[in-house]
Amino acid sequence: MNRCRLYFALQLFVCSQSTVKNIQVEDGGRKRKLLLRYLTELPVEEVLEDFEHVSPEFINREKELREYLYRTISEDTTYNSNTSQYLKQLLRSAELESLEISYDIRNWPLNKILRRLLPEIVSWPSSFETVGRIIHLNLREELLPYRHLIGNILLMKHYPRIKTVVNKVGETSGPFRTFDMEILSGESNLITEVKENGCVYELDYERVYWNSKLEAERRRVIETFSSCDIIADAFAGVGPFVIPAAKHKGCVAFGNDLNPISTEFLSKNIRRNGVSHLVRASCLDACTFVKQLIEEEVYFTKLIMNYPSKSTEFLHVLKGLYKGREDRPLPIVYCYIFGRGPDPFKDALSAVFEGLTCKRRRS
Repeated sequence: MNRCRLYFALQLFVCSQSTVKNIQVEDGGRKRKLLLRYLTELPVEEVLEDFEHVSPEFINREKELREYLYRTISEDTTYNSNTSQYLKQLLRSAELESLEISYDIRNWPLNKILRRLLPEIVSWPSSFETVGRIIHLNLREELLPYRHLIGNILLMKHYPRIKTVVNKVGETSGPFRTFDMEILSGESNLITEVKENGCVYELDYERVYWNSKLEAERRRVIETFSSCDIIADAFAGVGPFVIPAAKHKGCVAFGNDLNPISTEFLSKNIRRNGVSHLVRASCLDACTFVKQLIEEEVYFTKLIMNYPSKSTEFLHVLKGLYKGREDRPLPIVYCYIFGRGPDPFKDALSAVFEGLTCKRRRS
């Protein structure tokens, strides 16, 4: 990539700090505000957009700059003639300094960079997910030939906060809900740290399940909890439900995941967030986890099942679970399901009914 195509040195004229300070001292800032109405800081995007169309003679001649300001003031009807005369005198006496400002790739919006570098027939990516020090892309097929260029641009724009850019390859699948990814730019180390809902999570992005887009949903659910609740999360991942439930609501919580690597990070995150006295981690099949809690007489009040592609296949474990324990209140179950049909709510109800009445289908 030719970085020279994305670099400009722009010469501007500015009022000296001493002049502005003196104006402020004179009358408490009233005149300073009037002056700043005309001497304003241009947004970076506007400067970049207009840079190629600005006349070099204009930006290099102080006289023309002053005349432009005088003309603007004269045409302004907001102030009376005395005010305009004052501002003209102020501009004549103001010390204008020449200043060169450099703009590079970090100052450009991503869409403007890609507009310059990619063919016009290609539509550039409009958004991406950030997971700690990692940017996660899900590029369309037409962008794949330019994926390393896009990765390099994103890394240069966001370094050092971002260390790695990856692109998703294939679908999220398997019992651990992970996906294949290609490193487009940066370090190969994919262990990262995420802050969410007042908690900190360490995770290996390549080997455990994490979805930053669910932050708002997790916060919504956690806000409904009280200190009296006992939380069970059958697919807990690295702990984004159980840890904040314990930390912010004082809940006793049980987090489980079939992935031993997820459970390892879950245990680390429990200790790191100071909730070891409230949260227990386990690495079991979801059905075994639920049955074991009831056998231990842990009567959870909230059961979270966030495995949208298969969660209904585990619902059969609830059938008869409280047999002989009818005096115990039944838990609220948060079962997440993908709804793809024209009536997703109806499809979800059908899937839940089938899951409660059938044995789990092995796959």
